[in-house]
Amino acid sequence: MLKIDQYNPVQALKKAGPQTEQQPVKAGHPTTADSGNAHVVDAASRHLQHSFDQLGQQSEVDLDKVAAIKQALASGQFKLNDAQTAQDILEFHKK
Repeated sequence: MLKIDQYNPVQALKKAGPQTEQQPVKAGHPTTADSGNAHVVDAASRHLQHSFDQLGQQSEVDLDKVAAIKQALASGQFKLNDAQTAQDILEFHKK
């Protein structure tokens, strides 16, 4: 799994000029529309977490494919196109 060791937190953008007043937050019980939105957000959040969990269980490298390529290289069945490999390396580093 790919690891991120450092990150920059997202900082709020500040507008130049006069400050705008913020809308007051409603206190009390959520309305029916608010609770409906909360259910949609909650469902999306659960779906997203499930997706992250599935990704966490997968290997970054297809070990079966690596083994097959190693075997093909060792037996001389895997042929590399040197010109295409060089071109692919150049294209990768142009990005």
